[in-house]
Amino acid sequence: MNNLKRNAQYAALLDESIARFRQGMHETIVQPRLTIRNVVDQLNAQIGQGIENSTFYGPVRQFPAGISAKDQLRLRAAYAAQIKAVLIPAETRLRNFLKTEYLPAARPTIGLSKMKDGKRIYEYLIESNTTLPLTAEDVHQLGLNEVERIRRELAEQQKIVGFQGSAKEFYAFLRSSPRFQPKSAVALRDGYLAIKAKVEKRIPEQFALFPRTPLEIRPVPAYQEKTAAGGFYNPGTADGTRPGVFYYN
Repeated sequence: MNNLKRNAQYAALLDESIARFRQGMHETIVQPRLTIRNVVDQLNAQIGQGIENSTFYGPVRQFPAGISAKDQLRLRAAYAAQIKAVLIPAETRLRNFLKTEYLPAARPTIGLSKMKDGKRIYEYLIESNTTLPLTAEDVHQLGLNEVERIRRELAEQQKIVGFQGSAKEFYAFLRSSPRFQPKSAVALRDGYLAIKAKVEKRIPEQFALFPRTPLEIRPVPAYQEKTAAGGFYNPGTADGTRPGVFYYN
């Protein structure tokens, strides 16, 4: 039943988001059109799943052996009713608002620097995410240094695999050659799980406290596949009731 409560809170959050979007419009602090178009596409895909194919129906598609047939029917009916009466309408309201009201007001530019008070917001986000007194220029330089490190490693890999060509050609080769592609979705997942195990083994070297809630590795939901990045992380809750999840696409 906790899922049903959380789903109801999610629906309420969508309506609250509409109010927040309107506040941003009033203050001329709006998102890029490209972002909003992608959100509209994601909502269309999720709404189009219907009830039994909905992501929210997932918890009741299969049950542990200890759940009686009567309880299974009751839970499936409860989930289906909530999806039909609460979740799909909430997502439809948000989709319609974004498409008809917000999108025309969204900005054509990309990046916080083009937003009202963007520089100040960016500085705040740097501090809140890094807890360090860094400037945007400092972060940019860190990124450039990391790119250079990766390029050096790729140059070494070019030698190892015997590839002759430019770095750009090598990138294209890595993306297109079956030799470097996962054989299946399971193989892709297992590769990320292997990285997770490697990282967790090294955590005690850097941190005194180890998280109680394990990191989960999941594929991106189907409705996000077209617009999502190759991988991203959603943090868990501080009380451990929801784990942190790395999504791969």
